[in-house]
Amino acid sequence: MKSAHYFCILVTIVILVKKHTDAYSYMVPEESCINIYPVHNATRQLSNPPFQIVVNKNIFHPNEIIKVSLIGIDNFKFMGFVLQARIYQTKTIVGSWNLDRPGHEFIGILKCFGENNSLVHAWPEFYKQNNFFTNVTALWVAPKTDNFHIEFVATVVHKFDRFWTGIKSTRLSPNKVLMPNRSNINNFGRIYVVLKFYFVIKAFVSKLIESY
Repeated sequence: MKSAHYFCILVTIVILVKKHTDAYSYMVPEESCINIYPVHNATRQLSNPPFQIVVNKNIFHPNEIIKVSLIGIDNFKFMGFVLQARIYQTKTIVGSWNLDRPGHEFIGILKCFGENNSLVHAWPEFYKQNNFFTNVTALWVAPKTDNFHIEFVATVVHKFDRFWTGIKSTRLSPNKVLMPNRSNINNFGRIYVVLKFYFVIKAFVSKLIESY
């Protein structure tokens, strides 16, 4: 009985350790999903951020794959980041990230609310080697619907005690074909009827004049 009891305790410890490791395998805890602030003791920098988010499109279609880059201006180095796409001027995260290509060994995906919607720094080995990013590029997959504008937002950690937040891309617009306003259609219809009546009367008057 004692051996079975100790075995149960051992299994429980292994499960707890695994859960803890999995939760921080990408080194960004889930509480950073909304405010995207570092949870460690760091100071927010109020100067203009030395980073920019570059997107290769300004209009997006549903399920479209778009290349997004987080770049240190003048090769400014950084150690950590969180990058998300959000509905414009809201905190609603949209879309997902695709890392199925080489060059992503130090980049991971944080699943916020069960979705692959947050791109983050990853793997402790990166820091053991005292490495820094100067730019990060990944593929973002647009959501299935496109009835809203979006923007990419990021928080970037330069070193453990310094970070910038509120870094934003230009706004991306949905691919919408503008439909004519119904009232405008009605107005055009009235104008067409009036003009047609005018030309009919004009032709009739011209024939009367010719007959005289």
